[in-house]
Amino acid sequence: MAINYYVSVQRGSDSNDGLSQETPYLTIAKAITMVTAGSIVYIGSGCYREKPVLATAGTLENPIKWIPDPNSEYLTSDNVGIVRVTCCDENEYPTTGGNGWSFNGKNYNEIGDPNKGFGQMHIDGCHWGYTVNVGFSTLGTKCYGITATGNATVFYYGEEKDCIAIAGNTGFSGGIQTNCISISGSSAYYAGIHYNCIGIAGYACFNAVTRTDINCLSIGGQYGFYAYSGVANSTNCVAIGSSNGFYATGSATVNYCRAINCSYGFYGRDSANLLNTSTCSYVYCNNKQRTSGWPTPTTYYETVEVALAKSCTYYPIALIAAFMPMLDFNHTGGSSDILTYVAKDMMGYARALIDGVPHYGVHENSIVGIDFDVYRTNAPSIRIEQAGQQKFTFFVTGGEEFSKSVWVVWDNVTGDKPQLIVRGEFLNEITDTASGDGVDWEQLTVTGSPTKDTEIELYLYARDSGVSATVYFSDLS
Repeated sequence: MAINYYVSVQRGSDSNDGLSQETPYLTIAKAITMVTAGSIVYIGSGCYREKPVLATAGTLENPIKWIPDPNSEYLTSDNVGIVRVTCCDENEYPTTGGNGWSFNGKNYNEIGDPNKGFGQMHIDGCHWGYTVNVGFSTLGTKCYGITATGNATVFYYGEEKDCIAIAGNTGFSGGIQTNCISISGSSAYYAGIHYNCIGIAGYACFNAVTRTDINCLSIGGQYGFYAYSGVANSTNCVAIGSSNGFYATGSATVNYCRAINCSYGFYGRDSANLLNTSTCSYVYCNNKQRTSGWPTPTTYYETVEVALAKSCTYYPIALIAAFMPMLDFNHTGGSSDILTYVAKDMMGYARALIDGVPHYGVHENSIVGIDFDVYRTNAPSIRIEQAGQQKFTFFVTGGEEFSKSVWVVWDNVTGDKPQLIVRGEFLNEITDTASGDGVDWEQLTVTGSPTKDTEIELYLYARDSGVSATVYFSDLS
């Protein structure tokens, strides 16, 4: 049977048995000598000036888990604070050589809790080497919620989720990243597979020979998405402010990608692997794609024209406003069990609103804005063209009753009439649906009382997807 251990730099001693929060070890190094497959090590908040090198492998069924405890959930006598593992000495000078945390080739070790998001542990002070060294062929190693900094490579292989890397050279090198952020002077992501990641870099945000990017955002850099040889695939990705948004020397595919405010949106360089940009678009770029220079690029594109961006403005402030409604949509890709989508939005997805009904994208079919011409009193109204929604949030104390109201009129609504909807974790969803003809202002009201303290989501919901349907919501109170 696996034994769990506790580590506290605030109260611990390596002469303790480490078996309870009352008798924790002082160092992570001591716990490393004790764990077996299936063990869990709870690490209390504080500064650990050590370079952990793992010595024991877990198994697929029983991985060894290293759980940071910044909120004193497991070590309840510890003060709440950052869990920091550092290579820095007492004077806070980074040390050379070694790794900040080395998995040492030990399979099936995990750092962090997959359900607790960012900021669980901070690892820093590695001047060279790797801050988190998983190893190229190490199996089943995972990092959750780690913020790490280093001069060279911060995360070397492994599987990372909700991690942040800040580096002078490479943030993430190889492996699989999900919901990660990388800030780097060279390559934010080098090789590997990336899902819903953000890269900020001076050279290349997403770089290397073999790479897959899905729903990723690149900011800055000479290259946003750079494929210099091998195979690189980018799907539903956005490059902002790069010299070359999507640069392809090798075999690269770009699907439903967008270049924003780049010198060149798409830059083909390989006559043997033609770049197909037929599903892509560009906004506010100096050049949609390279058409001159050395070597002559006339044969480097499978398609001559990049598809024009739809319903987008070239003014940056309005562009940001146009993107904001996307935040309130839940999206599912491709086709579902109930419907095959013919049209897709700018990211290649059909989108579903609050009631789960699929609609086509926010730029294709729904525009949410402010209207100063149609309103009930002196305040402007919220105008929604075609099916769309605007979300607000507010906090309610458990047991207290709340009431929210809004006035609504509409034009050319022939299908489903607009609604006011509220929902929360400790509140059953409440809906009021308009019943009038839309000519005169009609008030919608929802009243509820959550069972516990909670945040409530309120939706102004226009449901008619007709091309001329427009709904005005005014005087929300």
